[in-house]
Amino acid sequence: MAKINDAGSVISVDAIEVLESRLESSLPRSYREFLMNYGGGYPEPDCYIFSGEKDGSDVQRFYGLNRSDSYDLVKILKAFNDRIPKELMPIARDSGGNQICIGLRGVYREKIYFGIMSNRLVMMVSSLN
Repeated sequence: MAKINDAGSVISVDAIEVLESRLESSLPRSYREFLMNYGGGYPEPDCYIFSGEKDGSDVQRFYGLNRSDSYDLVKILKAFNDRIPKELMPIARDSGGNQICIGLRGVYREKIYFGIMSNRLVMMVSSLN
C-alpha cells in the first residue's frame, strides 16, 4: 500500500454527497473512503505499470475537495467537462498533465483509466477490490 503524503483536509459525507449529486452518480465505495480518509495528496511510491502493459507512469497528485489550489476536484471537473467521457471522473494527474480517471457508470465502473492528453484511454486497474 502506498503512503499518502500532503493529504488534504478530511472530507465529510455531506461534501461527498454534494459531489455525487453534481455527478448524478455515486462514487465507488473504495474511492469514497479514500476521499474521507485522505482528501487528496500524493502517493509514495508514485510509479505504476498499466494493467497488461509494459509501460507505466506516475501519480503526481490525487485531487481533493475544498482545496484552494489547482488540485481541487470541482475545478478539475469543470476544466475537463468536455474532454472526458461522462462515465469517467478525473481523480489524479501524472507529471505530464495526463488525467487518471475512475469509472462511475456501466462497464467503466470502479475501473481506473489513464487519460492520455491525445484523448486515448488506457485501463490501469480492472477493479478497486
